[in-house]
Amino acid sequence: NAPLRGWENLEPARSREPIPVEVCEILADELRRGDLVDVEAAAAMIISFDAYLRPGECIQLTRAHVAPPHGSGPAAVWAIQVAPSHVPEEAPSKTNTYDDTVLVGDHRSYAGEVLAALFRRRSHQLFQNLTLPKYEKAMRAACLRLQLPAVFVPHQLRHGGASHDALHEIRDMREIQARGRWRSRESVRRYEKKGVLLRVRRKFPLSFLSRANAIRSFLGTKTAKALLKAGRFAPPALPAKARRYGREYG
Repeated sequence: NAPLRGWENLEPARSREPIPVEVCEILADELRRGDLVDVEAAAAMIISFDAYLRPGECIQLTRAHVAPPHGSGPAAVWAIQVAPSHVPEEAPSKTNTYDDTVLVGDHRSYAGEVLAALFRRRSHQLFQNLTLPKYEKAMRAACLRLQLPAVFVPHQLRHGGASHDALHEIRDMREIQARGRWRSRESVRRYEKKGVLLRVRRKFPLSFLSRANAIRSFLGTKTAKALLKAGRFAPPALPAKARRYGREYG
């Protein structure tokens, strides 16, 4: 549990570098112990990594974007519908499409637990306390507290999920392209270069990365509990006009 490096040596990671799944899980575990914004940032990290969401897509999610499971059993999984056409005034996605559906938690079950907790809070906005600047600030602060060798930003979660799934052959390139809603095959070729993720992982001692093995078993349950507890004291949601974010991230 020793710090990795003094905070004064931290440097911003390249925006296109993927965040390793272990680092995502350790950061989310750190954040879920904090205040309202930190707890929602932890949830956003988990959902974004699993579903390859852009930061703006994630923090603008509402209950209307969520498809709860129907029935029970292994096939009963949660899903997110990006740019649902049935929602009035919903803008198309960055690739100018509607109704792109992404399963959540089909391979990382804790992500499904977190999405279920967000949905159970009954607020229209799933992330009613989180803005992009607050999200970035929370992640940076967690990196500083843990004294990581780099500062990670929300956009890297999308790349981390896709890179992890490609490296471990959880999904093939066609599935990764569809899940990330990349328009062209060329856009996902970076994930065939598996050395990029391996290079980022080498920045961290194995003793640090191994902490995620234990965290993974309770991350969903404890983050969900923190969300539901925080939801009881959440302030009113911001008006829609105040929650508009640019689509430049992707």
